Amino acid sequence: MSLSVLALIWRHWRSLQIAKSIVGFVPFIILGWLVSESPRWLFGHNKQAQSKQVCEVIAKRNKTQLSEEVWQATVDEFNKFKKVKVLF
Repeated sequence: MSLSVLALIWRHWRSLQIAKSIVGFVPFIILGWLVSESPRWLFGHNKQAQSKQVCEVIAKRNKTQLSEEVWQATVDEFNKFKKVKVLF
């Protein structure tokens, strides 16, 4: 339905393509500021302090707390995985 409305406004196919691209690109710009990096990606790039901050924000949104035992278990698990990953 929305494509047909856009086609009525912009009759030429190039104008229609530009309009569709702009409409589809705007949400990605907005989400870029709202969504933080994933903790797994941060771990993979040796940014454990930032990863812990992101995990604490996620825990706060879920109305829980990130205990030190859980965090240490996560770090240990990642370090074990990292050692196995080096083999391949």
